Amino acid sequence: MLVKWRISVPWLPLRTVAVLTLSALVVALCGCGSSTASSEVSGKVTLKGDPVAGELVFVGNDKKEYLTPLNPDGKYSLLSVPKGEYAVVVRASSLPAAPTIKAPPPTGGGSLPEPPKAGVTPPAKYAKPGNGLTFTVTGGKQSKDFELAE
Repeated sequence: MLVKWRISVPWLPLRTVAVLTLSALVVALCGCGSSTASSEVSGKVTLKGDPVAGELVFVGNDKKEYLTPLNPDGKYSLLSVPKGEYAVVVRASSLPAAPTIKAPPPTGGGSLPEPPKAGVTPPAKYAKPGNGLTFTVTGGKQSKDFELAE
């Protein structure tokens, strides 16, 4: 004798149960959002008006670092920075210098454009937190220029 078992809740269709179960699983796996809103901070670092070469680091109260390289023109863009107070560090790049490659002369009598001029080295006093540079990330897109002194 063959017995068929069927479990059902007459007031709740099977399709609704499946949708609710799937929804609960998605929420459990993905979460309801980030607990810290991220931001984008961009700007320029200069010394006596000249762009600075190296890297910019935001150091949080928890000592977590958010690092970005400085472009040849001193500009930077730091993404996904949680809201909060940060000490700002500007230091020479911790990466080795890229090798210099000499391009062959152009054909047709033209000349190559000048490569971007490298920025100036930041003063050593800005290489550690407590140098007087701070910034508060409040959320969204923010712009902050840093003018260093000797």
